Amino acid sequence: MAALASQTDIEARLGRALTTAEEDRVEAVLDDASAIVRNYTRQDFGQQESTQILRIINGRVRLPQRPVLSVSAVGIVDPWGQSPPAQVPYMFDGIDSINLTGGDVLLNAPEWWADLDAAATTAEVTWTHGYATTPGDVVAVVCGMVIRQLLVPQQPGVRSEQAGGESISYADALMTGTVTLTRDDRRILNRYRTRAATVQLPW
Repeated sequence: MAALASQTDIEARLGRALTTAEEDRVEAVLDDASAIVRNYTRQDFGQQESTQILRIINGRVRLPQRPVLSVSAVGIVDPWGQSPPAQVPYMFDGIDSINLTGGDVLLNAPEWWADLDAAATTAEVTWTHGYATTPGDVVAVVCGMVIRQLLVPQQPGVRSEQAGGESISYADALMTGTVTLTRDDRRILNRYRTRAATVQLPW
């Protein structure tokens, strides 16, 4: 999966070209930072099509990957694993929720659907989602994470450096060489964060 920011983005924020040593590391650190942001927000950000089995709660399915561009298929999952997902009519609210409680859904559902409690079943949904370009605040967070790593000395455990009478101290998180989110980073990313909604079936 592509990084959420680029070397050009990093250089624009630094106001200079990367050094040779920084260029050797930037791709890996960009990948690390992007993975951490995706893990925290549970969002892929890039435009793509996904098919997932999601829980039905109160007759609705909430799509976890956003923004939702379109929904192409919704199938009720057979909990006994004896039939493929049965395609059913649905109502998409245009944001992130699919309604399966309409009369057409029940009328056209497979026979085994009548034996189930609708609130306890799952649906397989195929939908297209994501951004044409990564949102600017997400790029900014990733760049900040990367720059913090590129500028820290490559000696784990170093707390400070002195040069020409000047002293620079480093935060504890940076001393380990680990790419991390700050509290401010999390605050910025919280608007994208979603609850996990995928369920693992037992068969």
